[in-house]
Amino acid sequence: MAIDLKTHVGRLRENGKQVYGKTRESPWREPRAACGAIVGALTDYHPDNLIHRRIRTDLGEHNFHYLSHQQILTDDGVDITMAVAAIIVAVRGIRNTALALAQELDERGLAHLTASTTVNRPSRDDLVIYLARATVFNGTVKLQGLGLEAERYSGRLVDYAGERRLQLTYGDWDSEQLPIREIPYAVRSSGL
Repeated sequence: MAIDLKTHVGRLRENGKQVYGKTRESPWREPRAACGAIVGALTDYHPDNLIHRRIRTDLGEHNFHYLSHQQILTDDGVDITMAVAAIIVAVRGIRNTALALAQELDERGLAHLTASTTVNRPSRDDLVIYLARATVFNGTVKLQGLGLEAERYSGRLVDYAGERRLQLTYGDWDSEQLPIREIPYAVRSSGL
């Protein structure tokens, strides 16, 4: 089984500055929040809104409070808070899904999962930030990717293919050699 878990965040140029958390459907439309659910949960949380509650749970209480009260800025002052929130939701999602599959698969099962965040841009192809991967097989869940603590994220804009793209860092982790976490599980017998 293969699962690709995605979240999204908007990227827009406003007044000569790059903004994450907003996009337009086309150059003629008004800007909107993207991902609207994540931006809404962090900027105007409503406890009766089931989606806001799920996002708050996915982020975790500490991250939710941090991201709703602090900005995470790149080296040159671009606010990437909403991008980091979308990333944490995806990384938490791949972990939760892998652990759930460990309960569902029997000895014949194999699952490979990937997590990414799509960066929506008006009237252009979307960019993809690859975040994590996991396998579930033979009694071990293996996870490799960025982490779940908002305070450890930072980023910078780098020139690539004629534009400025977000490059993330997570604490002092080497993004070329992210650690692999192994979680054992009891393999369920198929009875065959």
